[in-house]
Amino acid sequence: MKSPLYIFVFFGWLFYPGIFVKAQYSPDTVVLQDAVVSDFYLKHLSSGYKIAPIDSATLLANNTKDLSSLLAQNSTVYIKNYGPNQLASTSFRGGSASHTAVVWNGFNLSSSMNGMIDLSLIPTGLMDQVEVQYGASTSLWGSGAVGGSILLNNQAYFSSGWQVSYGNDFGSFGRQSHFGSVKFGNKKLYTSVKLYTTHAENDFEYAEEFTLKSGRTKQEHSQQKAHGILAEAHWLIKPKHKLNLNYWYQYSDRNLPPTLAETESTAWQKDINNKLALHYQYFGRKHSVQFRSAWLSDDFLYYNNGLGNEDGLADSWITEATWNLKINPKQELTLGVNHTENWVNSDDYNNFDQQIRNALFAAFQQKFTAKWTASINARQEWVDAEMVPFTFSVGSDYQVLKKIKLMGNFSKLYRTPNLNDLYWAQGGSTDLKSENGYAIELGTELEIVKNKKWEASVGVNLFYRKVNNWIVWTPGQPYWTPQNLLEVTSKGIETQWNLLRTWKNWKLGFDFNTAYIHSYNTKASVNNENSLGKQLIYVPLYTGNAGVQLYYKKWSLRYNHSYTGYTYTLADHSQYLEPYQVANVQLSYVYRLKTLEIYTRLGIDNLWNEAYSVVQNRPMPLQQFHFSIQFHFKQKLKTS
Repeated sequence: MKSPLYIFVFFGWLFYPGIFVKAQYSPDTVVLQDAVVSDFYLKHLSSGYKIAPIDSATLLANNTKDLSSLLAQNSTVYIKNYGPNQLASTSFRGGSASHTAVVWNGFNLSSSMNGMIDLSLIPTGLMDQVEVQYGASTSLWGSGAVGGSILLNNQAYFSSGWQVSYGNDFGSFGRQSHFGSVKFGNKKLYTSVKLYTTHAENDFEYAEEFTLKSGRTKQEHSQQKAHGILAEAHWLIKPKHKLNLNYWYQYSDRNLPPTLAETESTAWQKDINNKLALHYQYFGRKHSVQFRSAWLSDDFLYYNNGLGNEDGLADSWITEATWNLKINPKQELTLGVNHTENWVNSDDYNNFDQQIRNALFAAFQQKFTAKWTASINARQEWVDAEMVPFTFSVGSDYQVLKKIKLMGNFSKLYRTPNLNDLYWAQGGSTDLKSENGYAIELGTELEIVKNKKWEASVGVNLFYRKVNNWIVWTPGQPYWTPQNLLEVTSKGIETQWNLLRTWKNWKLGFDFNTAYIHSYNTKASVNNENSLGKQLIYVPLYTGNAGVQLYYKKWSLRYNHSYTGYTYTLADHSQYLEPYQVANVQLSYVYRLKTLEIYTRLGIDNLWNEAYSVVQNRPMPLQQFHFSIQFHFKQKLKTS
């Protein structure tokens, strides 16, 4: 499927003048006038939730990597990775890939076909802000936000002037990435175009313990190439009215390598993604209105050695309106409506034409005191005119002392069967029920010290979740079929530790994140009795990562070390993956002039040459190198 030509023509005309103007991007840009109104969901409806933003310095240091690599090294989210540039999905607090909502500027991007999204296809450099929201939030984002949500945002920086960036990244195994951006912002207009292209041979070597052959073996048939564009325009029409338009196009073509159980592979997959979004905001003194609409299109073609070919085109049209009223300084009310239409064009679907989903949602926030805030939100959805489980959440934040904050929430949750579950020709079932359950979370944030020399903090979160009617695909005759078999309980504890020491031209930072997650089946049946009480597959019980970063003037050195415990690959625990530890190190230098910054980075991934697999029979690369150089120009607007 070709990208719509008229969209490229439109954005080419809109942003043409900026191509010839020199500018610079800086993570320390001072926003003179920022007309962005934070999404009502995130700002007003998240009392009691743990939300972990990825800081701008980390985003800049990882802007040539994909979203799966960013999260694997900088959060406690477990990433199920099939290999470089291959499928990467999440396991949020013991949930499956379809239990994570990936939200882009307020739109849930999870596929209507399989309920998930491949994080390896999302370049980090396209996003201005990445946040991880832990816990069930289906009352905010709808079906599927059971384990947590990944929030991706593009922001408008009015009055920021001209900014132009260009960079290259070169790495082991034939990897090359090229990227650039042009941005312009005055008092009423902000425009941005970001482009990227990448290519990789991925012919890495893996250790002999993964094969019967002696010595190392080279990965074959794993080439990948991709390119994309993200363009946006924001207009401050009047002081209280803002309109923005976003277009995101991506193309990916990758060969799928053989597993260790295969001698060769000729399989490949192509993905073409188009996203077009329109967003209008009115923000008054007492009330605000948001209207947003988006067209999301996912086109894929899969070929497997002549044994089976699949292709499909999934389109979604989303329209949503919200109204927010500031009743008084201590109370706010938000009401909203969502209408979503899903279409799939695939020969692998039976008796499917169109799915229509409607939702009503509401939220109320109360500030009891300057230290105590609480919120309640609720959502009711209908799928093809049939009511799905009602969901709500109640949360609260309380500043006990100046440096101690407590938070907690209770959520009802659900996930409706995706279209593959319902209509897949080879086994889908329209008799499936929606998954449903509840989640409880308690947390605390403690600021130990904060002064000119020292900063130290710690956070602890406890959670408990129960999901009924968990959908599982099981072998049958003649096809695998989905059934509501499992009743899954997940519970655990997450900790976050941060320390920063500053003196003269030096800074030394330390961060440490841990997660203990026990996620197991509590319902026996003939098909899954061997899994009763056992940890779910591909949900490690222990994970953690630690980082040390040293700054000196224009230099910075970052060392990151992660640990993943035993990971079971069969429900009866008869097979598992050994624990592994992976370390990455990166040295950076920035050269600054009046209107120019040059960033250079040299990194080594898998520093200690660890032999490991995240997915059974899919070995990961040994030690690898990468080098990048980026040029950032900036030209401020002249003030009258």
